[in-house]
Amino acid sequence: MKRTIALTISALTLSAISVVGFGQAAQAAPCGYNFCLFEHDNFRGLSWQTITEGNCENVAANMNNKASSMANLSNDRVWFYNKRNCVGPDGYQARQRSEDKDLTNNGFDNKTSSIYS
Repeated sequence: MKRTIALTISALTLSAISVVGFGQAAQAAPCGYNFCLFEHDNFRGLSWQTITEGNCENVAANMNNKASSMANLSNDRVWFYNKRNCVGPDGYQARQRSEDKDLTNNGFDNKTSSIYS
């Protein structure tokens, strides 16, 4: 009897953890790397994902000047540039551990060509 109760409590605890975990994941951007750009608002459409390494990186050709949302899951600030090879002034800065569901309000919607972290 004690064993049955213990197994039932363990199963209920795991179920509760799964539900809480699912709720939290549903609110976060679907990004498996340190940094992600998304083609559309609200983390939808095509995506470009990378690991921030402290250097300039060009956005993939299929996402060049098409990013409308981003998730920066890294511990680094990321600077966005509207030209390849991080040339010219940066147009937007993403704080570490931040998300932006719509880059329009920052004046950098569909403009990112390269990033620096």
